Amino acid sequence: MTNKESRIPICKSWIIPPIFSDDEDDMFYEEENHVMEVFEVEEEDWRQPLVDCLKYEKLPNDLRRRIDTRRQATRFTYYKGTLYRRSFDGIFLRCLSDNKKVQAMEETHSGVCGAHQSGPKLYFRIKKMGYYWPTMVKDCIDYARRYVVGPTKSSGGHLYILIAIDYFSKWAEAIPLKEVKKENVANFICTHIIYCYGVPRHVITNNRKPFCNSLIDKLCQKFGFKQRNSSMYYAVANGLAEAFNKTLCNLLKKVVAKSKRDWHERIGEALWAYRTTVRIGSSR
Repeated sequence: MTNKESRIPICKSWIIPPIFSDDEDDMFYEEENHVMEVFEVEEEDWRQPLVDCLKYEKLPNDLRRRIDTRRQATRFTYYKGTLYRRSFDGIFLRCLSDNKKVQAMEETHSGVCGAHQSGPKLYFRIKKMGYYWPTMVKDCIDYARRYVVGPTKSSGGHLYILIAIDYFSKWAEAIPLKEVKKENVANFICTHIIYCYGVPRHVITNNRKPFCNSLIDKLCQKFGFKQRNSSMYYAVANGLAEAFNKTLCNLLKKVVAKSKRDWHERIGEALWAYRTTVRIGSSR
């Protein structure tokens, strides 16, 4: 590199006062040829122009933004240090920053009381809880989409995977299905559970028709086990099944071909990897 002195104007004033005297300034600048000061500029909070308008009656310098801020401010209220948006039904919604909106979506979708709902339902749930930000609909749809694995039809015509997992040992069984019918579910319980491991004490399923019907009731009476149902809108209640669904999908992503249509042939390989992994049994 050359010794030619280069100066890049980053800021107009010193943050730290110079510690050298005037006589030593020349010597100091000769040694700072390759030194730059970089300051991180924080992204502007979308709420700040509205707060400035409502609290200080201050508008942006840009004409377009000034008109938009003045028009939008009629729907907002600034009260005790918090910005609220008045909804169409007259309810005041608390406005969230970018960091807080991510936290709100995480807690509502997959938190303690999360329902793992789709994007539109997630949006209405957060709005009902009393929160708002401008891109709520798009953000909720994008967030929920990350947790949904859409049905990719296999080369054999399969669209679904039916799984069962033991509560204590976490042993799992899974088969591909072309369609979900009560006959397929009953055959799966008989062939892959009862005939292989014996009659279970309880079988926990959701409330969908393929699992709750007269055929499954007759199967329970025939072999003498009971069926329990989890809530239809509370998928996380069956926690082991939810956790295994994610694990199985992640394993299949690693072994399928580029076309991703051979996943029905790779279920056995994914199950082998899962079963041979050391796991800790449930304590209760």
